[in-house]
Order: sequence, then C-alpha cells, then structure tokens
Amino acid sequence: MTKVFDHPDNPVFVEDDEVRPRHIILRIGAPKRGESRVVSLDTSHARIVAYALLSAAEQEDARLYEMNQEVLRMNAENTRIQEERAEP
Repeated sequence: MTKVFDHPDNPVFVEDDEVRPRHIILRIGAPKRGESRVVSLDTSHARIVAYALLSAAEQEDARLYEMNQEVLRMNAENTRIQEERAEP
C-alpha cells in the first residue's frame, strides 16, 4: 500500500488489487473497516480518473491565477488613485 496523500483526516492510498489482475485499489480515509472509502479501478479507468483530476487541477489553478491577477490589478489601481489624491 502506497500513501499518496498524507492528510490527517483523509489520507489517500493506492495499492494493487491482489484478487483482480489489472486493477488498482484507491482507498480514501484511514485503512480501518468503516473509516475509508474504497474503489477498485481497472487500469484504463484509473488513467481516465487520473487525467480528469489533472485536468480539473489545471483548470482550478488557472482560475485562481486569473483571480489573483485581477486582485493585483485592482490593488495597483487603488494605490495609484490614492497617490494621485495625496499629491498637492
């Protein structure tokens, strides 16, 4: 079992499915009965999930970057206006 995300409440583990060949088990939560969510994915579905997660992460990063840029532009504009008002 390989821990891929070390979060105190919901760690994420990936492991080989020993019962079903060409399958990967994704376990979210503590590896105790009743405390984790488990899904077995065949390797093609695991790739689809991985690509979807990467795509979603890239889109969210781009959205947050644009929001940050807008805040920086607004702050610069506010600073410029305040400096203009302060000049005698």
